[in-house]
Amino acid sequence: MNLLLSSHNIRTAAGHKYVDLGLSVNWALCNVGARQYNDCGDYFAIDKMEGHYGINIKRSAGNTVDWGMGWRIPTKQEFEELLTSCYMIWIKNDQTWGWAVIKRGCPGQFLFLPAGGYRDLEGNICSQQRACYWTSSDYQYDPKFAWAYEMEGQYKLCVSNDLHYGFLIRPVLMREYEHLYI
Repeated sequence: MNLLLSSHNIRTAAGHKYVDLGLSVNWALCNVGARQYNDCGDYFAIDKMEGHYGINIKRSAGNTVDWGMGWRIPTKQEFEELLTSCYMIWIKNDQTWGWAVIKRGCPGQFLFLPAGGYRDLEGNICSQQRACYWTSSDYQYDPKFAWAYEMEGQYKLCVSNDLHYGFLIRPVLMREYEHLYI
C-alpha cells in the first residue's frame, strides 16, 4: 500500500514539513534524519546535558542536530494524545513497515511512523519490525532512563528505556511557533 499525502495538509516550518492533525502540537512529516516520510531516519541517544527537550540532541554517532525554534521531542502525553486521537493501522508502505496514523474523521490528514527498530548499546540495529520512538519525558525513578513508545503489529507500549539506546525521533512543532514560519 502506498499512502498519498495531500499537499494542502502539509505545511513547512524552519525547512521541515509538518501535518496539523488538530492536536495540541503539530507533528513533523518525517523522522529526524529522514529524507522522506517513509524513511526511518537516524537513531538517537539522548544527552540530558544538552537540550533534552529540544531537537538539539546527540545522535548515536555523536554529532548533534538542531531543527530550529519551536521544534522539540514530543512528551509522553503528546505521544499518547496522537495514539488515542487517531486511527493506527499497521501497514507496509513502499517496502517499509510502520504505522499509518490517521486523524479520526479526516482521512487526508495522517502521518506514517516507520518501524526501524533501535540501535543497541553495541551499535547493532535490532527489531526492525518494531517502531521505537523517544519522548522528552523523564523516567522519574532513574535519571538514566526516559519514556519511549515501542510499537509492533497490534501492540503499542510506553516503556522506560536507557538513554544510551538509539531510538527514532518524530519531532513536534509547538503551536505558538506556527506563525513565525507563515
